[in-house]
Amino acid sequence: SGKQRELQKASKKCNCLALLKVTCYKSSPDMVTLKVMNEHNHEVGGSDDIKHLPLSKEAGDYIEGRLREGYRKRDTRLSIQKNYREYMRGLTKDISATTNTILHRDQIVHADEIYNIYKKIQESFYKRTDDQKESIKIWLNELTVRGYK
Repeated sequence: SGKQRELQKASKKCNCLALLKVTCYKSSPDMVTLKVMNEHNHEVGGSDDIKHLPLSKEAGDYIEGRLREGYRKRDTRLSIQKNYREYMRGLTKDISATTNTILHRDQIVHADEIYNIYKKIQESFYKRTDDQKESIKIWLNELTVRGYK
């Protein structure tokens, strides 16, 4: 439409130079040394970081189930967010506490997460293995068995 769209998912990049060097020793496998190199240039573990965590397995399974049932991607995303808000209202009994406060990662479902699960479902219909050539061979064998030449 020519209009600039709002960013759907924030970037994780913040040019942080902090590193954690882990050294494991062959001579004593139980011995590990950790060395922190440089300092973080941002808050670590703040509420803003929650959007970068993965969805729970339960949320992923729910999304996959809805998509397999034929629900649209957008409807699935909105349904999850609505259901989670209602669930939290039931727990806290405080409507204002659950409208703007992010308490759990599953409250934030991005469109790309829904799409990735949708893509995985679509691929499962035709992708027989991760190796593309092997997948084609399997398809050709299946078609031959069904009588196609």
